[in-house]
Amino acid sequence: QFGGMRPTLLLLAAFLAAAVGAPAPAAAQHAFADPGATFDPAVPTPRAVLGYELGSRFTTHRGMLRFLERLAAASNRVRVDTVGHSFEGREMLRVIISSPANLARLAAIQQDNRRIADPRGAAAGAVDAAIARTPAIVWLAHSVHGGEASGVEAGLALAYQLAAGTDAATRLALDSTVVVIDPNQNPDGRERHTHDIERMGSPLFVADDPGAMNNAGSWPGPRTSHYYFDLNRDYYIQSHPETRARVRSFLAFWPHVAVDLHEMGSSSTFYFAPPREPDNKNNPPHLPKWFDIYAAAHGAAFDRHGWSYFRREGYDSFYPGYGEGWPMLTGAVGMLFESSSSSGGGIRRRDGTIRTLHQAAAEHFAAEWATVRTSAARRTELLRDYAAARANAIRTHAAGPLRGVLLARDAQGRADGLAATLRDNGIDVHRLSAPTTFAGATPYGTTTAFPASALAGTGRVTTVAGGVRADAGAYLVDFAQPQGHLAKALLEPDAALDSVFLRDELELRRQGYSDRFYDMTAWSLPLAWRVPAYTVSAIPAGLSATVLAGEGSMAAGAAGGAGGSAGAGAAGAAAGVGAGVGAGAAGAAPVAAPARASYGYAWAPGSEASQRLLAALLRDSIRVWFAPKLFTVGAGAEAATFRHGAYLVRVFPNREEVHALVARHAVAQGVAVTPVASAGVTAGTDLGSNSVVVIPRPRVALVGGAPIQGQSFGFAWYALEQRLGYPATLIDAAFLASGDLSAYTTIVLPSVSGGALDRVLGEGGKARLADWVRAGGTLVTLEGASQWAAQERGGLARLRLRRDSVRADSAGGAPLQSTLPGVMARATIDTNAVLLAGITEREIPVFTNSDRVFLPPRDLTAGEAIIRYAPADRVRLGGFFWPEMPARLAGSVYLWREDIGRGQLILFAQDPVYRDQLRGTLPLFGNAVLMGGVR
Repeated sequence: QFGGMRPTLLLLAAFLAAAVGAPAPAAAQHAFADPGATFDPAVPTPRAVLGYELGSRFTTHRGMLRFLERLAAASNRVRVDTVGHSFEGREMLRVIISSPANLARLAAIQQDNRRIADPRGAAAGAVDAAIARTPAIVWLAHSVHGGEASGVEAGLALAYQLAAGTDAATRLALDSTVVVIDPNQNPDGRERHTHDIERMGSPLFVADDPGAMNNAGSWPGPRTSHYYFDLNRDYYIQSHPETRARVRSFLAFWPHVAVDLHEMGSSSTFYFAPPREPDNKNNPPHLPKWFDIYAAAHGAAFDRHGWSYFRREGYDSFYPGYGEGWPMLTGAVGMLFESSSSSGGGIRRRDGTIRTLHQAAAEHFAAEWATVRTSAARRTELLRDYAAARANAIRTHAAGPLRGVLLARDAQGRADGLAATLRDNGIDVHRLSAPTTFAGATPYGTTTAFPASALAGTGRVTTVAGGVRADAGAYLVDFAQPQGHLAKALLEPDAALDSVFLRDELELRRQGYSDRFYDMTAWSLPLAWRVPAYTVSAIPAGLSATVLAGEGSMAAGAAGGAGGSAGAGAAGAAAGVGAGVGAGAAGAAPVAAPARASYGYAWAPGSEASQRLLAALLRDSIRVWFAPKLFTVGAGAEAATFRHGAYLVRVFPNREEVHALVARHAVAQGVAVTPVASAGVTAGTDLGSNSVVVIPRPRVALVGGAPIQGQSFGFAWYALEQRLGYPATLIDAAFLASGDLSAYTTIVLPSVSGGALDRVLGEGGKARLADWVRAGGTLVTLEGASQWAAQERGGLARLRLRRDSVRADSAGGAPLQSTLPGVMARATIDTNAVLLAGITEREIPVFTNSDRVFLPPRDLTAGEAIIRYAPADRVRLGGFFWPEMPARLAGSVYLWREDIGRGQLILFAQDPVYRDQLRGTLPLFGNAVLMGGVR
């Protein structure tokens, strides 16, 4: 664990306080208080606890904890809970503030609000009665990006305002709202920021030059988490403990308003909702009304100070994983605040003025304080609209053309893991109790290419005349539920965009403007997870299914669908699905240790659990082989067939501990391992065949540091440690030029600008890296690093980047923008490649997020272009493609493997582990790292 850093720059704090004109301290106040505000002197002020006025310096995570603990101890309006810990061990808090009377009945308020959020089965008048006695619940989340520091300072000021304020506005807010504050959404990133400021600051003055070290920070900057993830994209993915704790807290309260406080460029002003286009078409219809209501309150607060602001530009509400976008889909009024950044505490802007931390935090405080007051004043109306939005989700989707999605259970457990993730998002999932036919159901784009042999023994889905037939155990997500808007947004094959927006986008492109997509445009989870999925237009009458209730849902033990029969009740719902991928059947008993084998142990490849087992055994120096061909061992009821090959641990020549290690790791990872009595098999290829190859234990280095792209580095780092469970040594890019690379068998090179990497390596470093590969090393490149490897002059790869630009018919005659803004594409695969162990489909979905197109050479040999994009008429699966891009992308390379001397290059055109969202292509990365040394 890494503790917080103690503040030391007291002179810097004094200078900042003077520079920003902070008000002189009073007996009881805070730095951003409205004129005439009064406070209870018995409640300690921020200055009394921290030793400085808020906004005069950056509050460390430790200082924040100390202040909030003191506040809760002194005020009966405040409750502070620990909800989790970050990857670096920092405590995560939830601060609940309301009147003492409301806090005394907080459990009843939460129960009433659960009824408002879920009207199913409610008695007549029950929802209206709950609305009458329930305060508005306002969720305020601060500084999800570590360097966007003013949010934390504003949140501490608001906590003090509500804890100590004695004026009428504060008392009304306390009586009519429950304010839930997430004071620091990214403690690891923020601590990186405050530590940099402490190390790089001066006791004599604040360096306001944009290029000063205190304003620049250190690689890769403080924006991201411990693993360099952008946590503002993680809400539905929930890869991080910070997000998981946050979402659990959110679903325990079902807020009616949710605000996410950010910063933007220093030369901007302040942004608040309404957002710009495009809008996610699943967002509830009451949101525009409330955007305008809150915008009027925010604007009035800013106008009192003469502060500038803007709306309806810069930020959209299309992607469902934002800190305000995800709450919108639950029915909350989700709003984004963006204050212009003070960077290291004071930075000179383009107009010559100095942007300070005090001013940035003061603006954030004014906006969120106006949000709380407005929510209090319009409590009843707000709750009624929220309740209507939740009820309308049920009615709208029950009558809509897309009623739900059916998920077939696959043998590798991805559907189980996806079902668990959906439940973590508060979405109810049905598990079929009996075989059911769904008339009119249609497969997702790649489902038809999914071989029946790769489906689980229960939960299969097969095509029948006029629809599909699903076996018991298959999963159904019925969108006619209170979380239906979110469920549809996450699961629909393709997110809808207005035709007018698309027409305007093409015209703006012609004029030379950049696209208006703030983030990716395709994220359908069945495609991202590579789960066979089917759209459902109607729920059969008499559906027999158990409801696996979502987090915070009231549906536990209910039966699903129109006229559904009684399910397995609460016990069935509690059994649930495994949290991990590949854990076997939903609710199945834990995997038993295999019986002691005389020859060896075998298990099927492809699942995350199987790769984790492989990684654990390699980590313990157990020798593992890969048997690529079909075989059967045993006979009768004891027979086990491995249709797509297997990992194999031979007892000889491994050490005696092999039996205990296989048993322990198999149980820990939930993998069914088959004991094998002989190298001679019942059917198929014998296990002593020359086709059975050893998997050398990889010694992995992951390249980071400038100029490596930080998030690409973080995605690979997370995949290695958190998904595969395999260690990698983190080395700086400069080490490639001068360090001893012989210690490593595998080097993973994340995305990077080729020119910047060339400057770091120099000609000598490039030659050293190439020599390492030729001597037997495996180099795995991702995205921009693959472009560097494929450069025409001095590149390692034989394939080349497509150089012709999209036709120059723009207004200025320049080539048109062609970057694909995060789309899902269809790719075709070579199933004989070792790197595709466990990948059984003929086609798979892949994520594409650039205009980078790799063309294979004319003298292409077998086993090099392992995965290629599908033909132009079939390549698009979801997301926004520029008109020319299907033809440009068609047939190009996604995954390439090339022999270079005794070593090899494994090249990914795109990132297979992007944001931990692409669980369907994660096994490709795992194979590249763990099995890259197989020859």
